[in-house]
Amino acid sequence: GTAFLAEGYPHYFANFGPGVLHACIGGEADFSHWDTTWFPEFLSDISEFERLRFDPQGKWWTAIRRATKALLDELGDELVVSIADLGGGADILASAVTTHQLLLDVIERPEAVKLALNHCHELWMRAYEDNVSWFAGRQEVTAPWWPVVSRGRTYMTQCDFNSMISPELFADLFADELGAIYAKLDNGAFHRDGIGTEVHVPALLAQKGLHCI
Repeated sequence: GTAFLAEGYPHYFANFGPGVLHACIGGEADFSHWDTTWFPEFLSDISEFERLRFDPQGKWWTAIRRATKALLDELGDELVVSIADLGGGADILASAVTTHQLLLDVIERPEAVKLALNHCHELWMRAYEDNVSWFAGRQEVTAPWWPVVSRGRTYMTQCDFNSMISPELFADLFADELGAIYAKLDNGAFHRDGIGTEVHVPALLAQKGLHCI
């Protein structure tokens, strides 16, 4: 007879780093720093991204699955266990080829960026669907890495990369991909991160299914 709502519910984030999908599609994860995770670049060109595949049996995804299921087994009756922090499409592209290179590509090769982002979206959705399936019959709610809770499917989407680009570039290249994610969720959310990123709010609000910023 108890419902934990807003700030009052216990939440545990199974943290493998922001944008861990990077490590599940061909990249690696660097845990050598005690307080953060880094994802080293592993592609020499944005056009190589379309060759990447999501491996649900890979080393890092297996580790995330085992940790999540162990948390559900041990603590699932006492607190809400989070979905993994898969990252945002633009941020995953940036970590794969470096932020500097992606900044050049959005100006010089926007079509190549769009193709890579579309493929990243497909990989992201496969990972999300697999991730959220672990909670079926275990929790009545879903919660992402940020402590919000939803009776249906949710995720706290990101595009930290947009702190370095114009509203026009964000709207043209990245906003619709976020909207495609919200279309698959019951409650879409966005984490606005970075000084000056309020300029992107109009493009975000144009996306149906976004319920929280």
